[in-house]
This record gives sequence, C-alpha cells and structure tokens, in this order.
Amino acid sequence: MSQKNYEVLIIGAGVSGAALAYELARYTDIESIGIIEKYEGIATLNSSGTS
Repeated sequence: MSQKNYEVLIIGAGVSGAALAYELARYTDIESIGIIEKYEGIATLNSSGTS
C-alpha cells in the first residue's frame, strides 16, 4: 500500500466540500488537496434534481 501526503484533506465531497476544494485550488498556493467521499460521485446527493 502506498502512502500519500496532502497539505489539506477535505472530508465530504458534497456541495460545500467540492466548493472548498475548488476555492483552495484556485486562490491559494496549496499544492496537494485530498478529498474523501463515501459516495461514488462528487456533490451527487444534494445537487440531484430528485433530492
């Protein structure tokens, strides 16, 4: 098993987590951002039209 190191680790890739990852990647000098999500896709639960 390989080990990866991140400067920032975001738990949850819902709307807020995905937006935070975007803002950090776009407007900071952070080079490594990790996201942990329990579902298959990013921001699928609350952004779905049927939710």
